[in-house]
Amino acid sequence: MSATHARFSWFCLLFPLACAAHPAPGPAPARAGHAEPLPQRPPDAAPPTPVLAPPPCSDVLGADAARVSCDASRFVVAHPIELHPDRPVPDEPTRGVLGRVGELMSERPEILLLRIEVAVGRDPGPDLAKRRAALASAQRRADALLQYLWRRLGISAERLEAVAYEHDSKRTSGREPYPVVLRIVQRAQR
Repeated sequence: MSATHARFSWFCLLFPLACAAHPAPGPAPARAGHAEPLPQRPPDAAPPTPVLAPPPCSDVLGADAARVSCDASRFVVAHPIELHPDRPVPDEPTRGVLGRVGELMSERPEILLLRIEVAVGRDPGPDLAKRRAALASAQRRADALLQYLWRRLGISAERLEAVAYEHDSKRTSGREPYPVVLRIVQRAQR
């Protein structure tokens, strides 16, 4: 700061009305042989951190009994889910799989609706009475799974839906009498 500028600043402190009418003096003119100081440049910003792509998702479970699939459309389970409608508690390993599904449902409130899909695994043939009986059995199993998740594991019944499907060779392999899919059909928007 030049001496003239310093005197003017003190003068303005003592007589503010007088300073309002006169502008502050500009920078002192450059003297011969002296270069005007260069304006300070802000330091260079750090280079942007490269955004790393997330590792590719895999539906391989490893040691976990169940988890949400990569596309978040269903639960991937380590073992087939089997629960007879007349038994209140499933046998192992189904109990461990459902226990993990219950934990995940509690940890992830954004999953609003889980559909328990039970299909008739074996073709009952063209007889309508057999087809109806097989579908009714699949629905009882789906309802039993819903009851277990709701009453035993504490998942809100509003977040669960039980649905039975007729035999469909595209949907079932025929190895399991009543294959189960735990499908996530509604999620909260983030």
